[in-house]
Amino acid sequence: VPNPRARGNKSLSSGWQRVSSLTAIEISSELPDVAVNVDDLLKVALKKCLDLDSPAAIVVDKDSRPVGTILFRDIVALNEDEINTCVVSDYASNEVVTVTGNALALNLAEAFGQTCMPILAIIDDNGKLVGTIREREIIRKIASVQETYFLEKSN
Repeated sequence: VPNPRARGNKSLSSGWQRVSSLTAIEISSELPDVAVNVDDLLKVALKKCLDLDSPAAIVVDKDSRPVGTILFRDIVALNEDEINTCVVSDYASNEVVTVTGNALALNLAEAFGQTCMPILAIIDDNGKLVGTIREREIIRKIASVQETYFLEKSN
C-alpha cells in the first residue's frame, strides 16, 4: 500500500524546490523598486516610501550605485522644515545590503535576518542598482509560486 504521507512530502518537496530556486530578480518583479538619489529632498523619499508602502528606500549616487538606506521611520520623526529642505544624504544610513540578481530566495531571507534591514539593493556586475527587494516581496512570490504549483497539481 503506498504511503500517502510520502507522496504528500514529495509534492511539498517539489513545491519547495521551485520556491528555493527563485532569484532576486524574479522576486523583485512583484513590486516597484524603491530608490532615491542622494541629492533628493527628504520629501521625495517620504513620498516614494508612502506611495509604495515601503519601510525604506535604497539611496543611489549619480552613477546609480547604492550608497545607503533611508528609513521611513527616520524621515517621519523629523519636522516639516527638515523634510522640505534637507537632502537624503543628510539622514541616510551608509549601510546598504547588496545582492546580485541571481541570489536565491534562501540567501535573501538570510540577508534580511542577519542585517535587520527592511530592503535590499540588487546590483549588476558593475555595482549599479538594477532593483530593490523587500521582505514582503519574498513572501508574496513564495505564496504565488506555491499557489500556481498546487493549482497545476490539481488539474
